[in-house]
Amino acid sequence: MLCNNCLALYDVPGSDLHESDSDLSWSVLQLSRIGVHRQASIHEHTGKAVESSVQHADLKGAKTHIFQRPGYGGPSDTVKFGLFCKSLVSMDMKTSTFVADLVLTSIWSDNRAASVVPHNHSHITLPTAEAQQRMWLPDVVITNQGIDGSNLISSAISISSIGEVQQTDRLLATVIHKFDVIQFPYDIQNLSVWAASSFVMTDELKLIPSEDLQLRGGSPGAFQLSGFSLTSQDTKVIETIDGALRKSRGIQVWNVVRKTEGYTNMVLIPEVFMLTLSISALLFQLEPRYTMPRMSVSLLALVAFMTIAIRSSSCLPTRESTAWIDIFDQTCIVLLLLVLLCHVLQEIMSHIDSCKGVAKALNSQAPIFCTLLTLTMVSGLVFFGGKVPVPVTAAASRCVLVSAVLIYSCSLALTSNCGKP
Repeated sequence: MLCNNCLALYDVPGSDLHESDSDLSWSVLQLSRIGVHRQASIHEHTGKAVESSVQHADLKGAKTHIFQRPGYGGPSDTVKFGLFCKSLVSMDMKTSTFVADLVLTSIWSDNRAASVVPHNHSHITLPTAEAQQRMWLPDVVITNQGIDGSNLISSAISISSIGEVQQTDRLLATVIHKFDVIQFPYDIQNLSVWAASSFVMTDELKLIPSEDLQLRGGSPGAFQLSGFSLTSQDTKVIETIDGALRKSRGIQVWNVVRKTEGYTNMVLIPEVFMLTLSISALLFQLEPRYTMPRMSVSLLALVAFMTIAIRSSSCLPTRESTAWIDIFDQTCIVLLLLVLLCHVLQEIMSHIDSCKGVAKALNSQAPIFCTLLTLTMVSGLVFFGGKVPVPVTAAASRCVLVSAVLIYSCSLALTSNCGKP
């Protein structure tokens, strides 16, 4: 005998009816129907849950399969790369960096990516952020970038219906490069940018240069405003092993030569003017009233020269070997000190009776000797700059300076009868 509470629990209509035989039979029938209905509902929900779990597992497996490289389990995949320089923005030799506007292109084949292309279409272009969620990417990046890194301007991935994928990234990159300043300002630089996958090792991915020459190199006007001229360019691939890090790296090299006109006008010519100003002070007569003007002009020329030399040297990095500009500045400083020494010797000897002849000879000959020596040294250094090894240039300039001073000193002493009353 069922109670009204049990009937109410199952929401059976008429649970408040009197307990008669007919009512009891009707109640049992309703309860049996409810039980069958609820069992069917439970089986239905269980089946849907199992089906949903299977679909989720299949989707997870599909995603794992998509994000594996195309040749997973087999030989290394091949990615073609190209580095194109739109413009060389700036170059800082002090910090060993240069900034360039680059276009990095990566091309590979992946048959699975063809499913992304809509039906009856030959290709589709997607933002890289969206493509990362739908397919495998080699993620080729610039590896010798500086602390400031690279600023990504635009990035897109083009997929063809046959599974060929091309990723194109335009970025403003700060690149670390060790400059060769030995022949500065007649230097030739080999600017290089390195590219490699950010996570795939060389046993799974190898880079090769793209056959399309338009995807690598540089535009004709890329270096016009940089102070350099492009002479040649090259693309190569190497494999590097650094401990556990084994990478296939692509390298794009631009060989550029410096335009010396700007540096010549801003540095070399002003330094030569300072030399000329100092030598011109030797034309003053050997009289006490001209002593101060002679010394002042020579000292001011020396100070001005040092200011120009320090400003030009501050643009170069710290270096162990001697550069051409160091030899030029050292030679000019020696010539300036030589002129200053001539002024001092003239003043000293003019007050010694036995050496007054030397003072007069020095006053008349020193302008000619210093002018000829300056022309010889400066023209020789400029003419052989960038053509002769720097150590040879340094040794030759010092030999010429020392020899010329010794020869002139001996001839001056012999011809002026120094020490005779």
